[in-house]
Amino acid sequence: PPPPNITVTPQKTPYLIGDTISIRCAAPWSKEKLQGFQFSGTSGWAVDMRTSRRSSVYTFNVTGPRDGGWHACTYTVLDRFRRPLRSQESSSIFITIKDRPPQPTLTLTSPSGVTIEGQPLVFLCAAPPGDAPRRFHFYKEKVEVLHGVYMTLRATEGQLQVLESHQEDTGNFTCGYEEETEDRWIASYLSGAVEVLVKEVASPPALAVDPPSGVVGEDHPLRLTCVATRGDFRTRFRFYRNGVEMPPGEGGSKMATGGNSSHLVFPQSPRDLGGNFTCGVEEDVGGTWVASPRSQGVEVTVKGKSI
Repeated sequence: PPPPNITVTPQKTPYLIGDTISIRCAAPWSKEKLQGFQFSGTSGWAVDMRTSRRSSVYTFNVTGPRDGGWHACTYTVLDRFRRPLRSQESSSIFITIKDRPPQPTLTLTSPSGVTIEGQPLVFLCAAPPGDAPRRFHFYKEKVEVLHGVYMTLRATEGQLQVLESHQEDTGNFTCGYEEETEDRWIASYLSGAVEVLVKEVASPPALAVDPPSGVVGEDHPLRLTCVATRGDFRTRFRFYRNGVEMPPGEGGSKMATGGNSSHLVFPQSPRDLGGNFTCGVEEDVGGTWVASPRSQGVEVTVKGKSI
């Protein structure tokens, strides 16, 4: 059988994501009974539509570039022996699809992606340069984040602030944006994922004293050892006496830190050194020093020299 006539509506170049396209295939008159139409595209799709009418319309919504390319149609009739005969293929029509806006880049102010509960999280979503109006969206595990503070800094950047992070904020974050085109908002491809791990605040460190009894003779050595409960971040140590931080060198002390522990040594304990000692650990979280709870206290007593 001779080829059908193919037309497309509406006629435009290019088509946008979300457009509705109708392809009409019309078979010429013949005495054979028509059985149906076949629509196909060079991207690999094919649709078979059963009908006895002389024309058929295939309608679809544009979802991406795969819907573009060359399109054609055929029809099938039954001969006098009721055998199906496929017609010659119609001329081809070419459909041009404008792709989605390109993906943005998502960054986090904490380069490692690891933070501690209570600390803020600030995400920056940067789109390629462009003048079209845009609106940004952020997602955690592919679900849009609806809490936090959104800010559009300019047409190419959006920001999400989680003012106080919690362990349930752990996960993979992505972002995207919509771009206004022909009075329609068209979603971009999503950014690459940024993994966030929110850890609980560190447990109090352990403080030990040598001699273990906490009783030391005047002018005898005393050592305090503060041990952090983890080594996930860069740390610094502080020692306290009766709740007040001890300045460097007080009482002739010397401080040595290595790994996840720190030692405060008094080579010759002064008479007035006694009291309740504690220590604390601070962790460097993206440039902010976050303090853990202080250790339990240890009592130190300095015994005067015998006369």
